Order: sequence, then structure tokens, then C-alpha cells
Amino acid sequence: MTRFLALLLLFFTGLAHAADRPNFLVITWEDVSPRFGCYGDKLAHTPAVDQLAAEGIRFDQAYSVSGVCAPSRSSIISARWPVSLGSQHMRSEVALPPNLRCFPAYLREVGYYCINPGKLDYNFKAPADTWDAVGPKAEWSNRQPGQPFLAVYNLVETHQGPSQRQSTADRQRERLPKDIVVTPDQVSVPGYFPDTPGVRQQLANVYNNIAYADRITNGFLKKLRDEGLEDDTIVIVYGDHGDGIPRVKCHLYHESLRVPLVVKIPAKFRSADTPAPGSAVDDLVTLMDLGPTLLSLAGVAPPADWDGRAFLGAHRQPAPPFLYGHRDRIDFFSNDQRCVFDQRWHYIRDFRPDLMPRGPSHSFEISAILQDSQRLHQQGKFTGPQASWLEKTGIPEELFDTQADPRCLHNLATDPAQVERLAAMRGALRDWQTRVKDLAFLPESMQTRLASEHGSATAIPAALLAKLPDLADAPLQGKTALPKLNAALDSSNAAERFWAVLGLGTIHDTDSIPALQKHLSDPDLTVATTAAWSLHRLGQTDTASLDALRRGLKNRSPFAQLETLQLVHHIGPAAAPLKPDLQRLTQAKTPPLYARQIGYAAEFALKATQQK
Repeated sequence: MTRFLALLLLFFTGLAHAADRPNFLVITWEDVSPRFGCYGDKLAHTPAVDQLAAEGIRFDQAYSVSGVCAPSRSSIISARWPVSLGSQHMRSEVALPPNLRCFPAYLREVGYYCINPGKLDYNFKAPADTWDAVGPKAEWSNRQPGQPFLAVYNLVETHQGPSQRQSTADRQRERLPKDIVVTPDQVSVPGYFPDTPGVRQQLANVYNNIAYADRITNGFLKKLRDEGLEDDTIVIVYGDHGDGIPRVKCHLYHESLRVPLVVKIPAKFRSADTPAPGSAVDDLVTLMDLGPTLLSLAGVAPPADWDGRAFLGAHRQPAPPFLYGHRDRIDFFSNDQRCVFDQRWHYIRDFRPDLMPRGPSHSFEISAILQDSQRLHQQGKFTGPQASWLEKTGIPEELFDTQADPRCLHNLATDPAQVERLAAMRGALRDWQTRVKDLAFLPESMQTRLASEHGSATAIPAALLAKLPDLADAPLQGKTALPKLNAALDSSNAAERFWAVLGLGTIHDTDSIPALQKHLSDPDLTVATTAAWSLHRLGQTDTASLDALRRGLKNRSPFAQLETLQLVHHIGPAAAPLKPDLQRLTQAKTPPLYARQIGYAAEFALKATQQK
């Protein structure tokens, strides 16, 4: 009874303090780069957000940690790096450590009513204490009198779907005043796309969808005013990652990660160090910082073990010198990439340049931009560095000066004048990967198995990862790295063997063929299928290799199946004997989260085996 009374007293004390705390209205725009008037885009029609910026703070160097939504959302809700949690893969559901709490739980603890009528797509199931109410019936009006609220809304109107599905774009455009509609002839076509009517139309759709979402945003702001809450509510508007168009979404370029972020703080909640209304802040900010910042603005100290930092409020912390990004499996295709950048220089490291940089995707295939780009690329009419995203293999290292080249079209990684900078960026990336225990170096099938063995991905021992970065970087050193890779073939650590067999194929060492053939029967299936892939790259695809790939296709693990399907897709016609297995998987009934991805991957792989 005594404990109950103490908790009750704590609750009512929290409510008393809560009355002095701000409400938070958070409006998330999906798939949107800073195409806003307040960011200097003269073609944009965004009066609601522009007015917020005039009365609030515009952040000019705000970035997501990923170029796709669910990993980005994972970082926001948890204030932790997805690459540490294991939630970096798009379309997954990972087990969290038992003590992990998401940031709304800390606001609820001090009296907030927290609702999310929109998406809960975090790549994990949020703990039960995260929200008071979710779904379309969640309303801030359901809170107790005087209770502050956090309300998170998600605008899908700017998602890639409405920009590439013309019927949806037409419906949204028809709801706009005709004098603000952007037409295809008005848009500027970036150099990484060909200039075609289809490309122009989709870019015009992007602008019109943004104008439409701005009107929806204005509706939320009007609701605040009508209910007398404007002076009590901090408003945050941001994009979850860059534009939902090819070569931007899902990638790690500057435009892929840079997002709009506008924060309006009413006068009663500003302090002496709050930037003045109408300010533009140039500090590096990541969306992972949103949770800590909301706690800070509510007067609550963010947990010390969070990766995000507060960039406003009583617990504000200094901006970091670098930010980082990651790209992993998206739907059914993996790309193992990382990036590090400051306010000018942007470095991308592709640890799997053997894979095509833009894998097939059922969600992008209807894009006019993609269709026109691919068609002209195949005809030899759209080539060169601007079309590198359409090539069959990736680029191990890219370095861009985003002040001179914000579109990231001119790779300076091989420029002799940038040798020292390249080394510095490599070092910064390696330091970060070690510090956060980046799981990039574990194939997803291995990560899943180890996470199951140890309770969660965060509990995977760092010792298992210790040698992987050097092995992953070995191909950059050429044949001088062969002794290191050959020694790793005999490691008891399957992840070390994986990078060894992959590296031997990347270096194209034909003397390694016998050793790779031996690993076709490796006890770890991912090592065996990767050995088959490396042998194919060395001109060897025989019955033993096909048998290893067939075992991958028949394995009960959806992760092993997805990894194998991607390799089969790249092997193409040489994998034609696997057609019956691929056909079977197009109809496979696997765990619901992965069934659709496996089916699509099998369809694309089947088509690849039939190409001439």
C-alpha cells in the first residue's frame, strides 16, 4: 500500500510539473528533400512550412541516417544507431534488448500523453510503454485536462508512390489551386537523370505532392490555433529521408540523406540560447537527435547511453564534427554501404561493389524516371559518371565536395590532391564503426543467428567483429592482401571466412580456385554460397557451385534464401539449372514479413537466368 501511494503521489506530482511543459506536434513528411520555399527553392509552394520557418528555426544541415524509411524511423524512435540495434535492414523485425525504451516512454514518465496515429514501422516491435494510443482513433483531445501531449503524424502524400503513380499524382494535383501547380516544363532535371518528358513529369509530381502536403500541414496548424494550443505547442516538421525518386531514395548520396527540419518554439518556452525566430542553423543534426531534443525541451535529461544528442533545450550538446549513414538490405536486395560526411565533404564506402548499386525493386519498377533512365542507358544514350547508379557493379570508394557538387556527380576519390582527405574520411568511418559496433560486416543470416544465440543483436560479442573491418577492406590493397585472406579461410569465425572467400573473388585471384572450391561445402551456408559467387566471378560455375546455391534456395531461413537469390540474380544465365527451385520460391509460403520479398526476388532472379 505504501508503495502504491508513493507511485500515485509521483504521478500527480508529474502532472503538476507537466502543466508547465510544452506540447509537441511532430509532422513527418515521407520521402522529401528540402524542396521548400524557406530553403530557397523558388519553384516550391510551401507557405505553411515557410511561415513556420519564419517564426521558428530552420536547420540547413539536417540528415537522416538512412535513405529509406523504416531504418530512419528506427533511429528516431530509439535515438540509437540501427546498425547497432540490428534494425538496419529494410523490412525486418529484430529482437530488442530487454532494457531498451523508446523516447516517448520517457515523456510519458513525466506526465505526457503520447499518441501516434500514423506509422509504427521501426523494423522492431516498439516496447509496450512507448505510446498511450496509436492508430487512426488516437487524438490529443483524449488526454487529461492540462496534460501535455506528444502527437506524431505521418504524411504519405509525398511518398514515392504518389510521385510515380500518375493517377494518384493527378488526384492530388487536382486538389491544388491551378495557379500553384508545377508543370513538367518548369522543373530542373538533375544531371544523374536523362532529360525526358517522363522524367520531367515525375519531378513535377514531386513538387505538386509537396504543395499538397503543405496544405495538410496547414490543417494541423489551424487545429492548434482553433483549440487555443498554438502558444503552448512546439511544432517540428521534418522529412524522414530524401526524395522518393531513383538514385536519391535508398542511396547514400548527399541528397539521399539531407532533409528539411523546421522547429517553431513559442515565446514562453524559449531561453536565452534559443536561436531567434527566423534563424537558420548550420550545425550538423541527425534525425536520431529528435528524441533527445524533445526530452531536453521538456526539461528532461536524455539517457547518457543514447547515440542521439539534444540540439535544443536545457540539455543541448555540441554538434559533432561528422555524421554517418548506412545502406543495407532494402526489400530483397542488399548493398553493404556506409558513409561519413561533414558540412562539405561526403565519403561513401561500398563494401560490396561486386553487387549492382541499384538492385531491382518491385516498388520502383513503375517509375518513369527509372524506366527512361534504364532504357537510354541500355541504348548507350545515357552513360558516364552520372549514370553510374545503373551499372552492374558498384564503386568501392566515392568522395564528393558537396559545396561545389551537391548532386554528387564528380567522384574525387582517385584525385591525387585528395589522398590525405580520403585517408582521414576512411579513418573517421572506421573509428565510428568500431565505436558503435556496426553490424555491417555480418551477413544478415549470420547476424540473425548470432542475435538469437546471444539474446539480441546488441549482445553479439565485439570480439566476433574485431577482424572483419580489415578483411572487408583487404580488396582495396589488391594482391598484397592475399596472405591475410588465405589465412582467414581457416578461421573458426564464419564471418571471417565469408569476407575471405568474397575478397578472393573481388581481387580476382585464380590461384585461389581450389581453396574456394573447398568452401563450397563450408559448414556455414552463407560462406558456401559466397564461394560459389566468387568462383563464378573467376569463370567457374560448375555442378558443385550450383549445388551450394541450391542448398541456399532450399534452406528454411528466409535470410539465407534472400542472400542466395541475390547471388543467383547476379550469376544470371549460368544459374539456369536452378530455374525449378526459383519457380518454386515465387510461390513459397515463408514467414509473412519476408514472403513477399522472397517471391519478388525469385521472380527477378528467374528473369535474370533467362537473359541472353
